[in-house]
Amino acid sequence: MPTILQFRRGNTSQSNAFTGAAGEITVDTQAKTLRLHDGTTAGGTVLGTTGYVGSAGVGYTGSIGYTGSASTAIGYTGSVGIGYTGSVGLVGYATTATAGSTTTLTASSTYNQYFTGTSNQTVLLPVTSTLSLGQTFFIVNNSTGTVTVQSSGGNTINAMPASTNAYYTAISTSGTGTSSWNAYYVGQPTPVATQAFATAQAIALS
Repeated sequence: MPTILQFRRGNTSQSNAFTGAAGEITVDTQAKTLRLHDGTTAGGTVLGTTGYVGSAGVGYTGSIGYTGSASTAIGYTGSVGIGYTGSVGLVGYATTATAGSTTTLTASSTYNQYFTGTSNQTVLLPVTSTLSLGQTFFIVNNSTGTVTVQSSGGNTINAMPASTNAYYTAISTSGTGTSSWNAYYVGQPTPVATQAFATAQAIALS
C-alpha cells in the first residue's frame, strides 16, 4: 500500500486560530488553501493554490483569503489575490543579475524577485505608503554573493547569504524604517528526499 502524506487541517475559523511550528504547512479545508507558519503568528500566511491568472490573482479560487471587505491574501491590494493590484494580478517573477548595485522595488514590482550572479546586491523595498497592508515580496538569493534587503529609508532589515530566501510583508503603511516590515527568513531548504516525515494527524486544528 502506498504511503499517504497528509497535513494538519481544519476549517477557516480553526485555521485562523492555529499557531503552527516554524516551517509547518497546514490546510484550510474550507477555503482550500495552504498556510505557512512561523511559530508565532496565529493563522500563519496564506499561500493560495497557484494556477489562476486573470482579474483576481495567483492562487485565487472563489473567495480565497477574502472575508467581507477585507482580505488576508498575500500582496493584497483591491479586492482579492496574491500579488494583486487593482484588477491585474502581479504574476510571474523578475530576475536580476547582481552587480554590486541597488535594485529598487515599487508597488508594481512582481511578487517573486530572484537574484543571480557572483556579486553582492542591495534591494530597497517600496515606500510603504504606496502599498496595501499585507503586501508581500518573496526574495530569492540564487547568487553567490550577499543580497542586503533594506527599507525605503535605507535601513537594513537583513543580509541574505547565498542560496537563501525570505518573505517581506508590509505591516504598516507609514514610516520608512524596518518596523514597517515583517521579515520571514526561510534560509536554505532541506531537500524533501532527506526529510523524515512523521505520521500525519487527520485532526482539527483547534
